[in-house]
Amino acid sequence: MVALTFAASHTSRVQLGTSTLNGLWQPPIMLARSLTTLDLLSQGRLTVGLGLGWMPDEYTAVSVPSRLRRVRVLGTVPIPPAISRRPREEEGQEASGTGEGPEAAE
Repeated sequence: MVALTFAASHTSRVQLGTSTLNGLWQPPIMLARSLTTLDLLSQGRLTVGLGLGWMPDEYTAVSVPSRLRRVRVLGTVPIPPAISRRPREEEGQEASGTGEGPEAAE
């Protein structure tokens, strides 16, 4: 993050990005503030990859319980409503498939 901040402050056209960050190893608010600051400093040139990790020992090293990682990521990363909605058929309604109506504007 420090290197990306340095690059953002010394360039104006270079696209900046990360490989996969394990977002759950850091307090969510601190990570969000750091990424927001970097994105503003770079004028929108930041691309970030977030992941959950997989090795319990890594979570132990940063004092984060690995068994709660799914719950933490759902609380950290907002899921767009269009992704989190169940299809209409599962709700007992017919699906029109037209993409029209109030749902299309959401």
